[in-house]
Amino acid sequence: MVEVAKGGSAFGEELMRSLGFLMVYAVPTCLAVMFVLGYPFALTLRKFGRLSLLNVCAGAFVIGFVVTAAAYLIDPSSAFRILYPMIGGAIGLFAGIVFCLVAGIPFRRPTP
Repeated sequence: MVEVAKGGSAFGEELMRSLGFLMVYAVPTCLAVMFVLGYPFALTLRKFGRLSLLNVCAGAFVIGFVVTAAAYLIDPSSAFRILYPMIGGAIGLFAGIVFCLVAGIPFRRPTP
């Protein structure tokens, strides 16, 4: 793969450009959204005794959808397509599922 990137082929250039975009923009943006919106949401659910996989995943989907839609509203020069916020919501849903699996959050909240 490195040889393809060094060779200057279109595939190699596109691969390096995509990896650069991920490292410079996508990863820091996702981390910022997680700390600013995701963790407070999860802590609020825990405070009110509503912390479950279903609630976390629903909130993660909404956060991903809204943040992606807001990014396109901030930059009006980009072409807005409804598919992009749906992809953002799907990424948020995936992040919510992974968070619940790692944190050991059950599907249903425990009964008192």
